[in-house]
Amino acid sequence: MSAGNLELQVPDMFVQAIAERVADLLVNSPSATSPSEPWIGVEQAAEHLACPTSRIYDLVSQRRLTPRRDGRRLLFKRSHLDAAIEAMS
Repeated sequence: MSAGNLELQVPDMFVQAIAERVADLLVNSPSATSPSEPWIGVEQAAEHLACPTSRIYDLVSQRRLTPRRDGRRLLFKRSHLDAAIEAMS
């Protein structure tokens, strides 16, 4: 071993186990649903959840929904809305 170089021998089984775990995490992550999933506003979020817009604002103020913000505008992804509702059940 020369100065500044470190070499580590890792068994192939270990590398394969790490690769399988990473693949599982990527497949099951919320962001894996659709990388191009569009952002929707409060009215569309209310339509998606079949509730009035006032309920969306209530859930945001209770921090049960976490929107992204574009200035004052609240934005949601449908998959995030679904996950939040599932977590409330």
